Amino acid sequence: GDALAYEAATLVGKKQTAPDVQGHLSAARATLAAVPWEAAALETKLKELAAARNVKIGELFMPVRVAVPGRTAPPPLDRTLDVLGRERSLARLDAAIAKLAASAKAPETP
Repeated sequence: GDALAYEAATLVGKKQTAPDVQGHLSAARATLAAVPWEAAALETKLKELAAARNVKIGELFMPVRVAVPGRTAPPPLDRTLDVLGRERSLARLDAAIAKLAASAKAPETP
């Protein structure tokens, strides 16, 4: 498969909550699914989405970076999305959203 190995907590920034990040990823997925798959368009739409959600670009880009290439500091996000392609990128966003949902349902460990 195409599953990436990372913890759900890796998706969540220091000043973010898992439900916030889950919302950002869901919105990013919907946005990316609806735009032409070209690096410049992808980055522009994600920046517009961050502004519309009233969050800093990094608060949106960081969880997408973890979700799609599986790392917090990969090559530029627009090129990564472009190279991986629409289907793989959207599938990886779906997997990250599911991972956050599952972690929210898991009991807290002391």
